[in-house]
Amino acid sequence: MATIRIGSFGGMLPAVDENLLPDTAAHYAENCFLYSGALRPLPKPKDLHTLVDPSAGFVYRIPKSYTDADYLYESTWMEFASPNTNVIRSQVFQDIHDRYYFFSDSFPPRYNTHARITNKVAGVPTPLPPFLLGINPPSVPPGVTFSGGVDVVNARAYVYTWVSAYGEESAPSPPTNVKDKIDATYTVTCAPPPLADQGTDRNLTKIRLYRTVTSDSGVATFFFVEEKPLAGAASIVFTDTATDADIALNEQISSTFYTPPPANLVGAVAMPNGMVTGWTQNDIWFCEPYRMHAWPAKYGQTVEYPIVGLGVLGQSCVVCTQGYPSVATGTDPAFISMAKLTVFEPCLSRGSILSSPEGVYYASPSGLQLVGPGVIDNITRDAATKDKWQKLTVLSRLRAARLGTAYYAFGSTQIGVFDEEDFDPLDFEQEDLSGAYIGILIDPAVANVGIVQLTSPIAVVNVLTDPWSGELFQIKGGKVWWLDMVDIETSLEVVYWNSKVFQTNQVRNFGALKLYFDVLPGTPPGALGRVKVLADGHHVAMDRPLVKSGQLMRPSSGWKADFWQLLLTCQVKIKSVQMANSVKELNDV
Repeated sequence: MATIRIGSFGGMLPAVDENLLPDTAAHYAENCFLYSGALRPLPKPKDLHTLVDPSAGFVYRIPKSYTDADYLYESTWMEFASPNTNVIRSQVFQDIHDRYYFFSDSFPPRYNTHARITNKVAGVPTPLPPFLLGINPPSVPPGVTFSGGVDVVNARAYVYTWVSAYGEESAPSPPTNVKDKIDATYTVTCAPPPLADQGTDRNLTKIRLYRTVTSDSGVATFFFVEEKPLAGAASIVFTDTATDADIALNEQISSTFYTPPPANLVGAVAMPNGMVTGWTQNDIWFCEPYRMHAWPAKYGQTVEYPIVGLGVLGQSCVVCTQGYPSVATGTDPAFISMAKLTVFEPCLSRGSILSSPEGVYYASPSGLQLVGPGVIDNITRDAATKDKWQKLTVLSRLRAARLGTAYYAFGSTQIGVFDEEDFDPLDFEQEDLSGAYIGILIDPAVANVGIVQLTSPIAVVNVLTDPWSGELFQIKGGKVWWLDMVDIETSLEVVYWNSKVFQTNQVRNFGALKLYFDVLPGTPPGALGRVKVLADGHHVAMDRPLVKSGQLMRPSSGWKADFWQLLLTCQVKIKSVQMANSVKELNDV
């Protein structure tokens, strides 16, 4: 008696030979959702939004209402040309301007307010352009004259700063030193910022004057004197008659080191305590906490290899590079400790970096890496050897997002997974597009899932996790698509699942097969699926459509073989498959 029973379905383990796989594992699994143990199809992505720019590579959704942020419709969509773009909402609690900050490899860092982004003219969405992030300090020292007064031993100095409409302040100008006099009148003339910075490139609206007050110990500190509007003036004149005692009651200057971010800052991630971390080549930059316009150079760190991208794990920033990864840890940019991990695992794709509660994932040449606190682990080590891993997808184009607890990614235009001879390359589009037709789903938290191949009939440009709802979006074909895992009525993908190759204890013929399944609400009528039985790898012993759950099916008689394999194609939920030499033996399975 020889029987085959598959009562639970799992994903691929390409590191294991097809004859030695566990009975539940797949030699090939495509578009499968395997969490329950049954074989069921993933839903097809829903058409959610048509892009204004069909070639956009990145989008960010602003919900219609923050109190109902997971309502995906009637949202405002920001579009960006480069898929290598990050959008970070203001770190300031209840920011009255509700600012959004944009970082990309295709433009200098920018930002905009919610009101400008959602601006409408006659009811038509007409977003206003963003501003450049950061304020260049004045390069011209103030002009200072004085009259009257009595000389004292001390000197005094004046500086001024430029301020935006949102309270962002530049670093100070070069100082002007003059005599300090009691009861004197000081006239201070300050230069305005360039006209482009007064509403076009930046939104600078004010100018602030500071002057030194010298303490009894001889330490001079700059204190606020007065603030005036710019109002398009050619120069701004202050008259200062205040005493040191009065000035010393004002605030000290806080923007001394507030330089703007580098123009070539290609990306950034948000960290706890109001910090944002960005990178240029092999340099890491930190903003002043809760002041995203200020990126003091003194906070900078350097790593050995060029940086590919960053991820976040708790209070740590994982620096994925073209060589050894590093981890920067701290709650204040002035006190960041940097540690280089000892495992040489280069990151191959910025888009493959995915931050999660358990760590930061990224794709390396040898597998999918997970960086935890102080450690790095190749989580696909036992599932896929290095050569098989590199055949899963074009790793340099990988774009990943979170689907539940799974790593969900697209990134290849090549067709086929492990055995290239299983596929006819002439049957598939070979053009090297900017997106991807092939993806992978890996869930290290659920061993049964293994590795599942994902496919798309349209090249996928990007894969994103919506920060407001946690939903997974795809960008392809000039649209944003939503992978809705909740709607049971949604259309379903076609599942392809090939079992392991079962070897019988002697040459046999299988003469009876039953397959049990449930028709799902999204299953199209008349397209339940097919079951194929292969004998000795090439002989088709049976190829039958699915008609009724539990229906008896009879493979061709008179054919005996050592090796048997089941190939399932379906849009139903398959619960089990049973195959035996005869109907009588099948009843005992």
